[in-house]
Amino acid sequence: MAILYKHQYVFYNEHLKELVFNKTKTFASEENKNEKIILTESERNSILKSLTKNSSYKWLKEDIPNYKILYSDNTRDFLKENGNTNSLLIISRPTFIRNGEVAVVFYSHTNYRKKIGGSDLCFYKNNNGVWKKWIVISSKNTKI
Repeated sequence: MAILYKHQYVFYNEHLKELVFNKTKTFASEENKNEKIILTESERNSILKSLTKNSSYKWLKEDIPNYKILYSDNTRDFLKENGNTNSLLIISRPTFIRNGEVAVVFYSHTNYRKKIGGSDLCFYKNNNGVWKKWIVISSKNTKI
């Protein structure tokens, strides 16, 4: 498994559109409709600005020491060469709101052997020091 050194991704802007065009700025948990977040205009603008700015961030080995960092844009060749054992992850830097208790993260996973992939833009919530996926903003599944 490797993490791509940057998170520019074909579906990234499609996920961001969910934040832009959601008029109510309300997002609810699929598991528990009572769990929801209503963004202020300032929060939404801050998230969009941060995610757009951070899209050019390049991960370093020191950032994520337990994973291999793929420093190449040729992801298809990497997946073909390592298809039986490796998957490729793309992860954005987190964007924090609400005094650091809520984060927004873009995440993508591709497995060449299974010929599938998916990507999510989600809110994560800090529960006693443990970050857990909370509410999905946007989710896409793909076949490769």
